[in-house]
Formats: sequence, C-alpha cells, structure tokens
Amino acid sequence: MEEERTKMKKEEGLQNEARTAEQGAAEKEYYTLKEVAELCGASYGTVKRDIDGGRLPAYRIGRKYFVRLSDLETYRQRTGRGRHVEGYTVRELMEKLPLSYAYLVELIKGGRLAAVKVGRQYIVPYDTFEQFMAEMKLAEGSFR
Repeated sequence: MEEERTKMKKEEGLQNEARTAEQGAAEKEYYTLKEVAELCGASYGTVKRDIDGGRLPAYRIGRKYFVRLSDLETYRQRTGRGRHVEGYTVRELMEKLPLSYAYLVELIKGGRLAAVKVGRQYIVPYDTFEQFMAEMKLAEGSFR
C-alpha cells in the first residue's frame, strides 16, 4: 500500500515537471546554440559559423551563446531551416525496399528520385515516392 502511494507521488511529480518544462519552453525568450541547432535541424557547428559570420545575432555570456527568439525565427525563415517536409528518410526507404543506402543516395543525387535536403538528411516526399514507384513499375505482360 505504501509502495503504491510512493509510486503515485513520483508519477505526479514527473508529470508536473514535464508540464513546467513545456510551459518554460513556450515562454522562453533566449535559446542556447544546442537548442537552436535542434530547432533548425542544423548542426551545432553550422549555427556557430553563422553566428561568427554575422548571419545570426547572438549574445555571449562567458563561454555560452544565446539567441533571442525573434532572431531565431528570422534565421529559420531566411535560411529555410526548420521547415517540415512530410516524407521518407533514406533509412525509412531502406526498410520499404531492399536497396542499399548508397544506391538510394545515388538515385537522389542523379535526379531520378526527387528529394529535399533537410539538415544532413534527404527527405523524399510521400507523393514523389509513389510517383517514382509508378514510373518504375513494369508494364503487365512485359516480363515473359
């Protein structure tokens, strides 16, 4: 009985912490470089280079950098980072088709399979993949 009460109190505490974290993230005015990189789908190094190059305004306090929310939103719009593309990653395509990573990337880079590069990943939109598969389908009766 005592164990159940302790367990329930722990769960309630975790739920409260999660709610507080969500509220804090929604009200946050400054973001660390790591957070900016995650939100933009870029690497830490890319964000740091953009700050050093003057493409992203930031504040330096000690060894830490902070980016204001308004500057983050402008940066995302200007660079096109953080856009959300619905589709398959190359790894997800590998699960659907018995093809290697290298071959799928070759199809993308060769222009035979259209994809959008988001950060370091290629995303193949769902409709583009379906169209690609329809084009690759052999005509009925052609393989006799």
